This record gives sequence, C-alpha cells and structure tokens, in this order.
Amino acid sequence: YSPDQVLPMGYVEDDTRIAAILRGAAALLAPSKYESFDLPTVEAMGCGCPVIASDTPVHREICQAAAVYVDLNKTNNWTDTIDGLINTPAILEGYKEQGIKQAKKFNWDSTADQIIHVLQGKKRVGHG
Repeated sequence: YSPDQVLPMGYVEDDTRIAAILRGAAALLAPSKYESFDLPTVEAMGCGCPVIASDTPVHREICQAAAVYVDLNKTNNWTDTIDGLINTPAILEGYKEQGIKQAKKFNWDSTADQIIHVLQGKKRVGHG
C-alpha cells in the first residue's frame, strides 16, 4: 500500500459508476466515528468489495463477520490492516464472499417493512 493508491472519490452520483468503482477497489474504508446506518458498506459488500471499518456498533451490526474492524483512534492499525488484507489474497477473497452473502440480507422491500413496523410501534424483527 502506498498513498498514491488511495483515491478519495468525493460525491459520485451515477449508480453504474459507483458499482464499477467498488468492484475494482481493493477495499472500502469506512472510518466513521458516528453512523446511524452505513449504506456504502452494504453497497461495497454487495459488489464484492472488502470492507475495512471502524469498530463501532453500527458497523458490527451491518457487516457482522464480513468486514475487518479497526480501532478508529489507532492510525497505525489502519495502515497495517490495509497492508495485511491487500497482501493476503486468500483472506481478501474470503471477505469478498462473506460480504456478498451479508449484503443479500438487506433489500428495499424488507427495509420499508421494518420502517413501517417501527412507526407502528412494533418490534423490529431483523435487518432491512
């Protein structure tokens, strides 16, 4: 890993371009400190892009075993994790496969159903 290999994307609106970027990326970094729901991690997993995420409850809930978790405050751990993942193709492939399976747990219909249940005061039954 070298800094010239990191490409901050900024805002990308085109869905096809987003999917192409994620499919071609070595990994998606999700260093969020606070997040209510991290849709980019689901999108990345669905495209077979490994996720390296800050170790927060929301990332653990969304990604489960399909991501590598790193302490947000330990910068060296991030670089070591990136290097380790990129330089270990078998592990990288495992996260790609796990991510695709995990992303399939999320879809718009079940998400809408979950929101309706919450708004009606009913208990949430699972991922949306």
